[in-house]
Amino acid sequence: MNLFQSASGIIQGAEHRFSNKNCQDGMCFIDRDIYMIGVVCDGCGSSPNSEIGAQIGAQLIASAIQRKLEAYRGLLYEQGGFFHQFSTKTITELFNDAFFEAVLQDTVAQIRVLAQQMHSRLSVAIRDSFLFTVVGVVVTEPCIVTFSIGDGYIIINDQITDLSISSRLEGNYPLYLAYGQLVESTAHGQSKFIVNHKVNPQDVNSIVIATDGFEYLLTATEQNKTIPGKNEIIDWKWFIENDKVFSNSSMVQRRLILINRDHKKINWEQRRVDIENGLIKDDLAMIIIRKVESEEE
Repeated sequence: MNLFQSASGIIQGAEHRFSNKNCQDGMCFIDRDIYMIGVVCDGCGSSPNSEIGAQIGAQLIASAIQRKLEAYRGLLYEQGGFFHQFSTKTITELFNDAFFEAVLQDTVAQIRVLAQQMHSRLSVAIRDSFLFTVVGVVVTEPCIVTFSIGDGYIIINDQITDLSISSRLEGNYPLYLAYGQLVESTAHGQSKFIVNHKVNPQDVNSIVIATDGFEYLLTATEQNKTIPGKNEIIDWKWFIENDKVFSNSSMVQRRLILINRDHKKINWEQRRVDIENGLIKDDLAMIIIRKVESEEE
């Protein structure tokens, strides 16, 4: 997409590394000529195989949205128009409750088929592998929309939305896509996508969507923490402001690894090894989208 550029990264949390658990987050990003679709998912920490659902779920949701956008684009072509030429009102109205309910049901149907092939009892397969939260964004020229089920973070320009404030269930449990759709949940009825923002792209310079591990980047920034083994202060805005992030596809990943590595230093005077632990305790998947600066700028 010409208006925006993107980058992404995913990393295993330090606590998962210590306990020998896989990274349980997943993400998917689709970039086409007239739209971008980004989805990050956070698998349930107590489920044995939740990384499977998080990875597959992100791809299923992004693909379901893409199919609907392509179908809409085909309809506009048949009517003699072009997708980007229709008014903001027209595109904004497309992203309504019915749109996201159709995406949800498409995703649920495909997960059901997969889960039934994995275990004779649907509920066991779902609870073992398909409990995950969702944070997503769709970018088109007339409109940007963000959506979610459960916790995570959405940052538009410098405005941070912590989804855990409104999405946590009784007992501080996260809300998962499968609740009420594929398995019963005593704490909540049927899950559904919540539309968090509908904004004009002209008002947007940057967007970040992330799983709840982003909390540790925010905390490190607020506390002026340094990268383990270095004197460089951590700032989450680095991922938006550094041009290399968008010219080198591995830059986000490399930065996250640096922030989350354990640095060992020999203390010869005390005759011991000092260890500075990684700062991102929970798994983190993040997608960064930044407006392309025009040549006039």
